[in-house]
Amino acid sequence: MQQEYLIRKITFLFIFSVFLSSSAYAQKEESEVKEFITDFTEAYSGLPKSKNVESVKKYVSKSLYSTIINANVIGNFGLIQSDYVDFENYLMSVVQNPEISLVYKIRSFEKVYVRGVSAVVVCDIESQVARSGVIWQKTNETTSFVLKKNKNGWKILSFNVVSIEEELNRGTCLCELFAASTGNYISKSTVPTGETYTTNIDDFQFTPKPDGMIYIQQGDHYYSWIRDGALKKMNGSAEDELLGTAIDEIEAIMKILSKDLYSEECTNFKRRR
Repeated sequence: MQQEYLIRKITFLFIFSVFLSSSAYAQKEESEVKEFITDFTEAYSGLPKSKNVESVKKYVSKSLYSTIINANVIGNFGLIQSDYVDFENYLMSVVQNPEISLVYKIRSFEKVYVRGVSAVVVCDIESQVARSGVIWQKTNETTSFVLKKNKNGWKILSFNVVSIEEELNRGTCLCELFAASTGNYISKSTVPTGETYTTNIDDFQFTPKPDGMIYIQQGDHYYSWIRDGALKKMNGSAEDELLGTAIDEIEAIMKILSKDLYSEECTNFKRRR
């Protein structure tokens, strides 16, 4: 009886020690994966200063695939899918943008699961893009990272992001144009302004001259334009500012909107037809 008790006790202690050993190993693996993802986010946040694209790329696999679902400030959803080359090109655009700054900070780890050489990490992340101290975009993101371990350590195979936009001060703008019988135009522009979008109405008056020059007035702004030629902003006694060239009235207005009136708010204009 005593011998049987002793055998059961030894068996229990062995199983318990194996359990503790497995638990400690699992915790070590989870801690390692969490540290890896934290290092990745810090490298990405520091990219505008480091200018070192390799410091971020080293964390991801060349088989990288990502999906981003974005809900903007007015509740519209967009989908972006990309691969390693797209990610690399995006990092290069950050490095080449001189006054940009990034915040990409983990608020919390919602789930960390490791099984052998595979891992899944779900994070709540604060993300922010600014230029010259002015916030362009601020979002809250729930991001799922899928990782795999090889002889060189962990690599991110994919990340899936659900992004909720909290603030947008610069982005894609929409525009509609309406022509009057007089040859003048009215534009209706939708531009981001923080927690929402606003709609602005602008009128453009075209005054042609005998020498071929066409003068454009929009409120207190004045422009000179030669059809199928140079479009300039008139600055009074200062030198006129070249905004580009325009073939017709439509292109001239779109240039004025994007290069002058809303250059701070709009990365590009899409015209509704």
